[in-house]
Amino acid sequence: HLHTTKGKGYEPAEKSATIWHAPGKFDPETGERIIADTSNQPPKYQDVFGETLLELAQKNPKIVGVTPAMPTGCSMNIMMKAMPNRTFDVGIAEGHAVTFSGGMAKDGLIPFCNIYSSFAQRAYDNIIHDMALLNLPVIMCLDRAGLVGEDGPTHHGAFDMAALRPIPHLTIASPMNEHELRNLMYSAQLPG
Repeated sequence: HLHTTKGKGYEPAEKSATIWHAPGKFDPETGERIIADTSNQPPKYQDVFGETLLELAQKNPKIVGVTPAMPTGCSMNIMMKAMPNRTFDVGIAEGHAVTFSGGMAKDGLIPFCNIYSSFAQRAYDNIIHDMALLNLPVIMCLDRAGLVGEDGPTHHGAFDMAALRPIPHLTIASPMNEHELRNLMYSAQLPG
């Protein structure tokens, strides 16, 4: 059994492992993060997801959120702050996130399970056996589908469509922009 220290050897990362997991650009000598001015940019896709999920949850008490250790990256932290009893970070356990969501769906809840596309591969068996074959109404939101730039090749979601298309009882949608993402989220939580 090994005990590790995240960021070992780089003091800023040792002090704040969450921020330094994916810090963006920074000065390695000072540890100062170089924050770009995004005031003229459209909202981030994941922020549109997070804000929309909170909107939906405020209107429907059956909606819950599930993420495997990526609440900030997928912006589920927005709902976590407002409704901590209805959002669940299950840790680095993508398979468990799907099975946990399936259990909640079986009990009548409407889970939005957000997993980075490249890490959904880890939950493939669970998607098939603990969700799809049971025809459970879990809303899977695969973040970072396609090529994802600075996150690099370990985070490219290049296999999701090919892997998920043969699975029965799945409806696959790929929103082309933030407006369509909101519409799909609203539609997905409707009965039937």
